[in-house]
Amino acid sequence: TVAKLITFLKTHQITLSTIESFTGGSLANHFVQVPGASAVFKQGLVLYQSAAKAEFLGRSVADVQKLPIVSKAMVESLLNEGFKRALANLLIVTTGYAGPTADDPAQVGLVWLGVADRHHRFIETYQFQGDRFSIQQQGIAAAMRMLETFLSDYYDMTPQKLL
Repeated sequence: TVAKLITFLKTHQITLSTIESFTGGSLANHFVQVPGASAVFKQGLVLYQSAAKAEFLGRSVADVQKLPIVSKAMVESLLNEGFKRALANLLIVTTGYAGPTADDPAQVGLVWLGVADRHHRFIETYQFQGDRFSIQQQGIAAAMRMLETFLSDYYDMTPQKLL
């Protein structure tokens, strides 16, 4: 559960921030709904438009769109800048096309997610199906699973500690 994740992060003195695009702050909301989350959850950034991503990255919109916007390169760039700005010890990045439209209709449901600390990174891509809300919810669920796996692999958080 999220409460157990927060307890784990608190015990290990790990701070967490999110940098979200297609999830629009919903991932951050998963954490801040839990009393005591402020002990570990520093902030949630929503960089929805290309211009917002460009401003955060200190680049032109044209340069940012070359990455492209929904890609592993974008997740890596956002993680790099997030650590450069010392947003938290642990970052989660979401970028994707929730639909109903995308640059290419075949891209609706394409999602890239990243979970990282300064030494380790998990970056994965997914192709979700469904409507806008469903794709956003699937992205949040996948990001939470990635966080659990990341903590299990690098911080000795066994699944039993979450139950």
